[in-house]
Amino acid sequence: MYRYDHKTPHMDRVNKALDKLGIDLTTKLLSAIYNIGTIPEDLCKSVFIVLPKTPGATECELHRTITIMSHFTKILLCVLMHMSKSLRPEISPKQFGFMPDKGTRNAIFTFSMLMERCIEMQKDLYLCFIDYSKAFDKVRHVELFLVLEKIDIDGKDLRIIRNLYWDQTASGYEWNQLNIPKSHIPFFFKNNPNLENLCKDDGACPFKELIGKGKCWGYEPECKKSLRLSQPDCSGNNKRWATNIEEQEGKFWKTADFGMLLEKKNELKMYCQPKEKEDSSLQCTRHLQYCRATNIFLNFSSEPITKSNVRDRYREDVLGHGMIGGHCDLDTIGLSKQGEHKSPLQSWFAELEHYSSLDFYPSKGEFCDIVLDKPTYLIKLDAGVNMYHHFCDFVNLYSSQHINNSFNTDVNIIMWDTTTLPYGDLFSITWKAFTDHPIIPLKDLDGLQVCIKDAVFPLLARMRFGLYYNMPLKDKIRVTLLSRKTQYRNILNEDKLVKAMKADGELEVSLVVYNRNMPFEEQLKHSHNSDIFIGMHGAGLTHMLFQPDWAVVIELYNCEDPNCYSDLARLRGIKYMTWEKKHKLMQEDEGHHPTLGAHAKFTNYAFDVEEFMRLVYKAADHVRTHPQFIQARAEKWYFESAEESIEKDEL
Repeated sequence: MYRYDHKTPHMDRVNKALDKLGIDLTTKLLSAIYNIGTIPEDLCKSVFIVLPKTPGATECELHRTITIMSHFTKILLCVLMHMSKSLRPEISPKQFGFMPDKGTRNAIFTFSMLMERCIEMQKDLYLCFIDYSKAFDKVRHVELFLVLEKIDIDGKDLRIIRNLYWDQTASGYEWNQLNIPKSHIPFFFKNNPNLENLCKDDGACPFKELIGKGKCWGYEPECKKSLRLSQPDCSGNNKRWATNIEEQEGKFWKTADFGMLLEKKNELKMYCQPKEKEDSSLQCTRHLQYCRATNIFLNFSSEPITKSNVRDRYREDVLGHGMIGGHCDLDTIGLSKQGEHKSPLQSWFAELEHYSSLDFYPSKGEFCDIVLDKPTYLIKLDAGVNMYHHFCDFVNLYSSQHINNSFNTDVNIIMWDTTTLPYGDLFSITWKAFTDHPIIPLKDLDGLQVCIKDAVFPLLARMRFGLYYNMPLKDKIRVTLLSRKTQYRNILNEDKLVKAMKADGELEVSLVVYNRNMPFEEQLKHSHNSDIFIGMHGAGLTHMLFQPDWAVVIELYNCEDPNCYSDLARLRGIKYMTWEKKHKLMQEDEGHHPTLGAHAKFTNYAFDVEEFMRLVYKAADHVRTHPQFIQARAEKWYFESAEESIEKDEL
């Protein structure tokens, strides 16, 4: 059995597997430390991890702690203990604990048998319990080292032990690894009160000013509307799906905002119930749109994951009965009723419908060729070459992080793809927001029996809402015109439109082409530094997701598809505009769809320059009067003034 990423590395970023691969290097490093007697600062630092004894625990006494130290330090300690055993046994062979076949369970069994025997023989039994609470913390180190000297511990050994004790530092939590925006910390604390309490007591916590804010995403119990991150604001009636503004805002909140996640969290149901600590579990929302499994077993050894003559990325015959499951009490009938939304990118029913109750323990590695100890997301992806579709993957993965209440990036992501075809991912840099590790193709597991300690089957690619990066501001209204450079939907008089905008000194104009020649990260910078983003109907308009909150997106012409990107702008929460006077645009020809004949999306267009500039100025007015734009400009001016003042003082 191979255990994949068995140990999570500590702050030295070295795990157990790397230690084994670099035995010679490790030996050389530890020998140098031993001979010099000085231990590097990183190796003297330990981290306390707080574990709640009961779900939802917030009080200190309801938690226990474990300490994580560097793997190099552990090796050094093992060497020192081995060397000292030749002088004095570490512990008495008569005691329980830290002895082969004499653990706590053995002691409990022995005492139980002894008590039963005494009862049977009607004899008294006296037990003495001594509470050694905080015994380790109360050891007097000076006296300890004197004792070690008397039993002839080597001077170099004693020096290393002394430095380990006296130079040791500890942290309650590695706050620098909390990989979320600082503005999200109050919301994170709301859902992790134990960490908020830890931050109060930890002098090293850099987020003390964010404690007690009470902010909430909206899906938490007792989250007041005024404290939510976002407040939907519908500017006009839409009688197609709501009778008034209040109903519009409510429906938007429940279907396209964090209220949707509240609905999903309320739907969670346990379909496979664990009875013991080592058992498995399976918990899902309705229709298996989102599932979380612990100690799950997946057998890819019976049916090949990929077939050379099959181009279906989402084959449903990979896992049959008994090929997926866990050791738990399964609600077979309840699970079988969740297939109404069975579809590759709508639910996980096809993959989980054969989930079975197993007679062995995946948690113990039984029948496992590979064990994935690291939290693992399994994901089915939409088209990686189309930004609009691919970002549905990313947005829903982010939503799933909220349901899972975990934004840790030390996770595996397995791409569920049942073909040998390459997956063209033009936006692969985005994965860095979700994982520190390479994506694992499902075909890499072909022929193996895989056990996963903690697996998430996330929401799939048919829901979406806003997501953006925080980029620096400049002084002018920043306008980006997206040039397609494709066969259809080009702007025939693009140069004239750009020239007209550049003639206005209040506008900073960029003409961009988003293709393989521009790294995706550079595209994101352009998009988020766009107060106004202009483009023809097409997937490139998905970049509106990264515009600032005060921004405007102008779909120059919607090509008779009016709802697609106007809906996306509404979901993102920015203003949407499109061409208003059709008689002031010129269509090159009727359009030539390969099979449907005349089609507005299969031709090119020219636009009246004066009418175009009217739309641009209308968009610029919206940006200038937006409260968040005004606030951002004020903050930028304040910080620049402060920096200038500091520079003058230094001169």
